[in-house]
Amino acid sequence: MFEYEISNGEAAITGHSPNLSGNVVIPSTIEGYPVTSLNDFCFMHSNISSVSIPDSVINIGMSAFSDCRMLEAVIMPKNLTSISPYMFYGCHSLILQNRGCEVHAID
Repeated sequence: MFEYEISNGEAAITGHSPNLSGNVVIPSTIEGYPVTSLNDFCFMHSNISSVSIPDSVINIGMSAFSDCRMLEAVIMPKNLTSISPYMFYGCHSLILQNRGCEVHAID
């Protein structure tokens, strides 16, 4: 379902399987390592309709969800501190659900 890499005791989602669609829950750990990052372009052009991002994620890369035309709902992690450029570009039906995250920078 997810492509990922593990480095320095943390996991990062780097991509997804070609058939990923529907409601997606990103795990808070992979192989026992906390998922702290969604890398640039990792879900770009996918057919997901909703995504729940765990509170362990503190970084979401550039264009991570760009052109996800089916994406309607995203539950944001409360520990997210910055929003990268074009993160939701082309997601015309999107509604964000904030769980109390305090974004300090929008790049």
